[in-house]
Amino acid sequence: MASSTDRKLVRGSLVVRSALWIGVCAGIALAATAAQATGVVPDNGSGTIALPPGDYQAVASVITDGLPLGASIDVTAWLKPTGAVEAAGGLLGGNVETWNPAVLDLELTGTGVLAGFTRSISVTGVFVETQSGPRTPGTSPQNIAQDMAMMQGQVTGDPDFDLLRITAGTGFGMPSPGQTTLTDLGGGNWFVDSFFDINYRIDFVGAPGGALAGMSGSTTATDRYTFVPEPPATALGAIALASLLVRRRCGR
Repeated sequence: MASSTDRKLVRGSLVVRSALWIGVCAGIALAATAAQATGVVPDNGSGTIALPPGDYQAVASVITDGLPLGASIDVTAWLKPTGAVEAAGGLLGGNVETWNPAVLDLELTGTGVLAGFTRSISVTGVFVETQSGPRTPGTSPQNIAQDMAMMQGQVTGDPDFDLLRITAGTGFGMPSPGQTTLTDLGGGNWFVDSFFDINYRIDFVGAPGGALAGMSGSTTATDRYTFVPEPPATALGAIALASLLVRRRCGR
């Protein structure tokens, strides 16, 4: 029979291991969030980075106007530059960035009486112009004021949409400020935290015979677009391995 001392040691060991695995679970969640919310971008050779730094994601956009009472279409959006041109100028006293153009990938999910409606739509040829304030290359951190001056793209002739158009930005009368912070990591790399609070309008006309036939509307709202680079393959592998261990341990 185990002694009282042995039982106390076992209980103590279990408590320590439980605490460690709770910490691992929390740490992995934080690591995954950090990998998705920020990223490392190489120096452009002048003590700073080229803007935009990469893809931006918005997770809280929505279509409500013109839909049945209580229904909505939730929208997750990825705004992806296909190249960019920076030139001096703009209202913020720094540069103007033309995204040359961009792609807007949309994941649409219906709610209410539209539950079950899901679509993936890629809007190509999206015109995007951002503006940035002055910065001092070679210093760290670099806090750069930004503005989404214009964003507009549309699809027509879709099976569900005769028209789906997204318009946003200060130039369209919808103020959309942003901020980018660069922190020097050394070795020619910068840690980037960047976002835009974008005022947008989504106009749609449902296509005959589609799920939205006879419906049309124009929804105006605000969503935060956050720089979300894809985590490096090594980080993805580490997260996947750690997640497997967590499922084995934390799920018991």
